[in-house]
Amino acid sequence: MKNTAEMMLSLFEPDVRDEVVERYGEEFADRGGGMMLYGPPGCGKTLVSEAIAYEAKHNTDIEDSYGEVVFLEVRGSDVVSKYSGESEKNVRAAFEQAHEAAGDGFAVLFFDEVETLIPDRSDDIQRHERALTNAFLQEMNDVEDNLLVIGATNMPFSIDPAATRRFPIQQFIPQPDAAVMSEVWRTSLGRISEELGEEAIAELGEASVGYTPAEIADRILGSELQRELIESVIDGDAITPDKEYLMEKLEESEPKTVRQYVSSTMKQASELEGYPEMKRYLEEQAQQIREENATSANAAATSDGAAGEEGSAASGSDTEAE
Repeated sequence: MKNTAEMMLSLFEPDVRDEVVERYGEEFADRGGGMMLYGPPGCGKTLVSEAIAYEAKHNTDIEDSYGEVVFLEVRGSDVVSKYSGESEKNVRAAFEQAHEAAGDGFAVLFFDEVETLIPDRSDDIQRHERALTNAFLQEMNDVEDNLLVIGATNMPFSIDPAATRRFPIQQFIPQPDAAVMSEVWRTSLGRISEELGEEAIAELGEASVGYTPAEIADRILGSELQRELIESVIDGDAITPDKEYLMEKLEESEPKTVRQYVSSTMKQASELEGYPEMKRYLEEQAQQIREENATSANAAATSDGAAGEEGSAASGSDTEAE
């Protein structure tokens, strides 16, 4: 995640950008004011955006060059209104707030669910949706060097092409690997992670590959676990959430988010041509799901066959006894 953030920020560092311009020309140093993060839901696009803001503030020359770095987050669903003209006003207000926050410094404006704000105008959409896309594009035209706009989406293919061009820096965010999942456990568990130790955290990270960070943080380590721990304290028999306990919680669940996403998105495979990395990922995931389903079906058939043989053997024994 840190490497992704560093790479995506590189063109906002004056020294890096100047060298790219000198070696390859202005067209290869175009930032366009925007970055797009796309991929399955719950896989850390928000975390990457926060990491980008953190890197801009602490580990690059951006704050030295521009001034204080500020991070602002806006959910698309909070912007869209059922009242005519309100959505466009909300978009303008979000950008105005970002410009004010940037001031003499640098601001990162993060739009989650950005596809709701810039739907494809070539599709059969309502007039107010078209007006919303136009308003967003107008605001993107006025983005200055000290404002970085990041859009996150699960469905990049549903975004207006003109809007996509406003996000020249694009990054696919797939399911995290074991190292990232270990960090999810470490962050979500807080002090408990220190008691578990790095080896246990690494094993939990390895075991949870295939899940999304949101599934671990919200479903497995969410309110239900909190309630269980609190009740154990009240009952005078406090649970010790060791590795075995957490592994058991993991086994009681199963990863669903990516499976559902792959199933729904593969139906729109023809629209993925502009996103080869995402298309390849979805095809690999679909193949893996088919193989897992086939393995499960074979295991079930074997189990049923064994049960049938045992039943036949028992019936034969009863007949002989008679």
